[in-house]
Amino acid sequence: MPAISFSTLKEKILSGEKKQTIRPKLSNWWLRFKKGDKLVGYWKLRSKERELLFVSELSEDPFVVKWKDFTDELMRMDGFEDLDTANKTWFIPKYGRKGKIVPEMEFVVIRWR
Repeated sequence: MPAISFSTLKEKILSGEKKQTIRPKLSNWWLRFKKGDKLVGYWKLRSKERELLFVSELSEDPFVVKWKDFTDELMRMDGFEDLDTANKTWFIPKYGRKGKIVPEMEFVVIRWR
């Protein structure tokens, strides 16, 4: 049973508003996830604050999206207000280069029920 860890947007995960995560495609780790698989979500998995957030099921196979193809809708599904807010508050500070997006950088989208 795959597990993923979160460190932001806890309230939105618990409320069910956030039912997907977008992670950088750094390897093929995500290929083990398939539609229908059980998924366990933890808050800060590798810390003393660890907390089980949910046990759910993948609603579809994970898919890859390039940063240049991010949309407002995709970001809202991830718990952000819109694309601009997501880029400014999370993606550019965490994954950007020199304060800008990296258009061809690939991310994996994982969705659950």
